[in-house]
Amino acid sequence: MLVQTTIFLMFRSLFQKIFFLTFHMEFKLSFLYYFCSIVGNACYYSVQNLLSSSLLSKTLKIKIYRTIILPVALYGCETWSLTLREERRLRVFENRVLRRVFGPKKDEVTGEWRKLYKEELRDLYSQPNIVRVVKPRRMRWAGHVARMR
Repeated sequence: MLVQTTIFLMFRSLFQKIFFLTFHMEFKLSFLYYFCSIVGNACYYSVQNLLSSSLLSKTLKIKIYRTIILPVALYGCETWSLTLREERRLRVFENRVLRRVFGPKKDEVTGEWRKLYKEELRDLYSQPNIVRVVKPRRMRWAGHVARMR
């Protein structure tokens, strides 16, 4: 009976440690995603005036997005396990930035200004969308981790 109790306590202790480490890692990874989304928004709002300026060309604005905003927003994305909701939030973030870069469009029929639709943004911005940037980075990082073992 003493041996069974000791084995049970050892397994319980081991299970608790594994559960704690797993929960802790999941919390850290989800925290990293939310932290990067907050910092990415802050970075976007800090250059918002540049992106809406009529003095800068659209190519320069896209370079600002790709060199300043995107690296900040995607910091540590190799470790994220994205859900569909988080992927949608990343796309919404990117569309918001691109709408600021390309500006409104005048409707030919009504003559009113309107914001660009997702499809129009995708046609204007020839680069792959933000989710398609994250996935290859995750695969490249997984290759690094696999070679470490």
